Amino acid sequence: MQPLRLRFFIFSVIACRTRAVWNLPESCPGQMWAKDARWDFVGNYSEETGQLVPMSWHIHYTTNTSEFVRFYRAFVDRFQAYFPPGGDVMCPFGPNYISASYKYVCSFEEPLNETFVELAPEDDKWTWDSPWTTSQRAFFVPMDQIAEIWAWTETPEVRGSLDLLLHGNTGCYYDDHTARITWRTSRTAPVIRAEYFPCNVPGTGCNDTIYGDLHCGCNMPLVSDQVRDSCKYCAQEELPAQLPVLV
Repeated sequence: MQPLRLRFFIFSVIACRTRAVWNLPESCPGQMWAKDARWDFVGNYSEETGQLVPMSWHIHYTTNTSEFVRFYRAFVDRFQAYFPPGGDVMCPFGPNYISASYKYVCSFEEPLNETFVELAPEDDKWTWDSPWTTSQRAFFVPMDQIAEIWAWTETPEVRGSLDLLLHGNTGCYYDDHTARITWRTSRTAPVIRAEYFPCNVPGTGCNDTIYGDLHCGCNMPLVSDQVRDSCKYCAQEELPAQLPVLV
């Protein structure tokens, strides 16, 4: 057999012996992440029978607003190569868009280079009826960069006196912000009102910019974290490619 054909034959045999499709659960409560080496770096949220799939990640920096500028500038300087080309650091979507299709790190808020000024809730559409009970800002981080970025971000010299929150985005927003979160804080972690997140269907999200608020066009708070009570505008997002696993 010629070398090229032999290589193709070997690849074909391996490909036929791998699993290639995620098997998402039908509902959210009580679910765990599927086993995957890409998110072994954080928490104990995976199990052999787990079916949820993180599509992307958020890193929130919260509470001590006097540290916001320092942290923001250090983060952007450190990971500039992962932001969109052209120098724009802001995400072209809001925090409910969690698709694996977007491959850049970005900030959900305006550039912060001098002084953090907190808007009153009635003046800031992104915090009106917010899940957050403390001041916070956040970065969107794709799958390929999250392990490296979190390893740097969570170090004490980088975190300073901030409260940092890391969570994966599976479409099950309630548990993504309660049961499967990683805090780095020296005090009692801030309360998150998870009933103010709109989506609780595995693999879904929404583009907030279409609706102009954080609720995907639905009324908050949700009645429960059951699929039947999820916002009707939450739609299927792109999942990350599954790593080949020999069976």
